[in-house]
Amino acid sequence: MGLLNLENTKAPTRYIKGGFRGCYIGLRANFDENLKPWFSIKIGKGTGKKGALGRCDDQALPALFLFDGYNIGIKWSEQGKGIFNLRARSIYNLERILQEKARELFGDAPTLYSYAGSCETFGKFENPQEAYQAGKILADYLAEIDAKSEFTGEKLKIVNYFKKTLDR
Repeated sequence: MGLLNLENTKAPTRYIKGGFRGCYIGLRANFDENLKPWFSIKIGKGTGKKGALGRCDDQALPALFLFDGYNIGIKWSEQGKGIFNLRARSIYNLERILQEKARELFGDAPTLYSYAGSCETFGKFENPQEAYQAGKILADYLAEIDAKSEFTGEKLKIVNYFKKTLDR
């Protein structure tokens, strides 16, 4: 499968202040014991009021890819109960799928010190371009497995966020 062309991707449908609730792949810069810089990817979720982009901002991570996990597992019950648990479960499942694949492909990022999200950070790349390509491999993987909502059958929306910001 070739590279995803996400330039005309429809924007996620459920916006909140900081973007949308879903998963993200962010770019993390780090350094080794000799202060030589290296890069990795951080996979996380944004389920609070700030959303995925707000979560990236809180951690000073440029967002590379966004995954509209908010639509992956919503099932509105007739009584209106249990909706949050279904949303949260679906977003956690999407995050888990991404993290397991990243661990398999790129391994855990080495840690010289403990930092927020260190257990959700993968790979050790020489430059940001390599880290971006790793994120693209994960986005392609999700497109290839054709991730859909557990409940509605709706397809996952994938946004190449970094490319969209560069094109502005």
